[in-house]
Amino acid sequence: MEEENILQPTNEVHLEALHYVFIPRIQNHLDEFREAFIRRPLRTANQKTPLQMWIEGQIIDPFESLTESDVLLYGISQEGLMTSSDELHGVCVTEASLSEENRQELSRQIDPLSYSHNHGIELFLSTVNFILEKLVF
Repeated sequence: MEEENILQPTNEVHLEALHYVFIPRIQNHLDEFREAFIRRPLRTANQKTPLQMWIEGQIIDPFESLTESDVLLYGISQEGLMTSSDELHGVCVTEASLSEENRQELSRQIDPLSYSHNHGIELFLSTVNFILEKLVF
């Protein structure tokens, strides 16, 4: 989209529209991949799926009771967390000033998960236009 001059990565409106449209679309694809993967038989595991292996493991040796914070932090390495703001790189995103009413209207008018013949680009452009019409500075 940058190469086609559709997306300006330094434009806050473009970034908000990009996040509004593509975060749910990417998450949806990741969810579909995960659901397919856990049901795919593995040759090296006697054709059992990852889901079947996990269920077997739970039956044989169930986990102790986990707290909500344990579940939320599962798989996060505390040593790998960044501790210094000097290490932060990338784009700092600030949300454009859409009122709550306008955000609700946006979600009614533009469904980021709706079918798109060009991978969501027209949804992005519609979202940019909507935000520009409603923007409060």
